[in-house]
Amino acid sequence: MKIMSDNTISINRGDELLFDYQIYNGNEPYIFSENDEIGFYLYKKNQYNKEPVISETFIPEAGTDVIEIRVSAEDMDIGGFTNVQQEYWYEITLNDEVTLGYDADGPKVLILYPTGKKY
Repeated sequence: MKIMSDNTISINRGDELLFDYQIYNGNEPYIFSENDEIGFYLYKKNQYNKEPVISETFIPEAGTDVIEIRVSAEDMDIGGFTNVQQEYWYEITLNDEVTLGYDADGPKVLILYPTGKKY
């Protein structure tokens, strides 16, 4: 898996998605509270208004400023068998409010490459 500076994620179909995520309040990292919940949602391209392909919830440890986003290899085995890359859009929420997703720069993109291809 590779994450680029524009938050584009490149990953092979069927590989585990794993990255650390931090939210900033200005220049300071957000410190997670006891009741915080992080959501990771993956949508087919142009389909934010439909049900997500992947919907995962994570509970951060209170007092920390980083959470590990982990989606299993089995869950990332999406898109059917194909020999072309597929584009998905994703968003990350904190307590149901989007912290990373579609903004002035456009969607946050996950590029899913065929199994075994190099990205």
